Amino acid sequence: MVKVSVVIPTLNEEENIIKAIKSIKEQSYVGDVEIIVADSDSKDKTRDFAVKSGAVVYNVGRGKGAGDTRKRGAVNASGKYLLFMDADSIGHKDWIKEFVQMFETDSKIVAGSGKIYPLEKDVKLEKMYCDYLLDPIANTTSKLKIPMVYGINFGVRKDIYDEVGGFNTTLVTCEDTDLAARMQKHGKIGYASKAVVYTSMRRVKDMGSLTYAWFHLCNHFRFYCLGKSSNDYDPVRK
Repeated sequence: MVKVSVVIPTLNEEENIIKAIKSIKEQSYVGDVEIIVADSDSKDKTRDFAVKSGAVVYNVGRGKGAGDTRKRGAVNASGKYLLFMDADSIGHKDWIKEFVQMFETDSKIVAGSGKIYPLEKDVKLEKMYCDYLLDPIANTTSKLKIPMVYGINFGVRKDIYDEVGGFNTTLVTCEDTDLAARMQKHGKIGYASKAVVYTSMRRVKDMGSLTYAWFHLCNHFRFYCLGKSSNDYDPVRK
């Protein structure tokens, strides 16, 4: 079985990081998995908890955004495939297995997103948002070759990732979409519908579902049409 590297960016996530790492260590995938936590100089016990939970931890300092932090974590990865997940998330037990299966089944797929579900219980509106908006958008845009991918549940072939230079660290938003667009020149962007990550709806609740969706849709098409994306995005999720 191939080696997989999971990169988790963190910033003051002591309340979540143990559960995130635990979900990776309990995966059904039987291959070699390394867990890398790229920390943005957290002031709480994030790094201590991550080390005790079995992750390799790098304090990469405060960057411009999540893409910057992910890139500096990925520099140290040695897996054939890189998977990215956020600290306030939990991977389904088959998350890694489903991504590996997608890549191993179709050698032309160079990157792809998986499915997102709310981590919290009793959030029917947010679950509908994931089912009827995020899921179809990711699936449809990948087929249209204008992929809208989600950095909180994202996988890439490391050799192609390295070839294109990884994440663009100057971008605050659309860094994941930008990476997918550049990687797409080397193959296809897939969608692993069974590679599920359960993630906190903190930002969705804070912004409101419709506002959140509208922001990202407009930002996505602005990026593809004008080559620009928003620089206004709080790095700390509430």
